[in-house]
Amino acid sequence: MFKRFILFTVFVAICAIVFGSCSKSSDKLAPLAVGNYWEFQRVWFDTLGKESHIDTVRITVNDQIDISGTTVYSWSWDFYSSHSILLTNMSDGVYVFGYVQDGVQTLYDAPSLWLKYPGKVGEEFYAKSDDVTYKIASISSIISVPAGEFTCYEYRGTAPEFGGDVVTYFSPQIGYIAQKVSLGGTPQYEFRLVDYKITPNS
Repeated sequence: MFKRFILFTVFVAICAIVFGSCSKSSDKLAPLAVGNYWEFQRVWFDTLGKESHIDTVRITVNDQIDISGTTVYSWSWDFYSSHSILLTNMSDGVYVFGYVQDGVQTLYDAPSLWLKYPGKVGEEFYAKSDDVTYKIASISSIISVPAGEFTCYEYRGTAPEFGGDVVTYFSPQIGYIAQKVSLGGTPQYEFRLVDYKITPNS
């Protein structure tokens, strides 16, 4: 069950990424191009909520495909490379088209909104791919991570199936900056951006 929860957070997290000032309007949320990547510290917590160990993980945009005339990008975490998410930017946010598991492509009946952008504080939206209602808690949260300090959109959601709370931070023109995952109020792990590579104009 916890493994499935981790996969859920990949949607909320991933990927993938985003841009340089979250409070600034842009036509995209995620700068997508093959070869783009975001590297993170993954900080694990013990049952008392204290940091127990840290490892390094990476999201990479590894392919682009055409789906009914729309360019869709595939990205995956290096710790789960057999599973890739298919997504792209649309006028009101990032949409998930489906996924690839062990080389087998599965498409949703229709693209599913994952993260709304641009948006307003307090705005809620339903992400069908996660079966979660998200809320935009802020469009100007200041987040400090090893890669620097960023102004971010802050998305908050709860996964009913797992009772897990997820807070995800995206910075337009830079990308996925950080994520905090907790279960029953106890922190489980966090992602903190360490390094990234973004192709210009992606």
